[in-house]
Amino acid sequence: VNISSPAGIHPQKPYRGGRGGTVYGMCKAALERFSTGLASEVYDDGIAVNVVSPGLVDTPGVAVHGLINEATKDRVQPIEFISEAVYQLASGDPKTLTGRVDYAEPLLKELGIKPAELV
Repeated sequence: VNISSPAGIHPQKPYRGGRGGTVYGMCKAALERFSTGLASEVYDDGIAVNVVSPGLVDTPGVAVHGLINEATKDRVQPIEFISEAVYQLASGDPKTLTGRVDYAEPLLKELGIKPAELV
């Protein structure tokens, strides 16, 4: 299971500043394409390759860039969502759960799973 970012999606207009994210976004887009391509290559071997894109998570890197503010604070995902999504994709049936690029929360809703609280 690889970890991506919404930064891998093309920027949307209207463009609002935000310099320095192009290379990061390009790398995340390449990671997603690599993962789906690899999933197709190893499918017959029973190996799953997936991507979880966590969205906005309260991490030191996010704090440095000031990405959590009044406008974004309601979109912050608990770390439990990401860990549970990774677990589900890593332990699921490789014939049905492979080649996916998923946001953590919608994936868990799709699978009918409520994340366990981390201790």
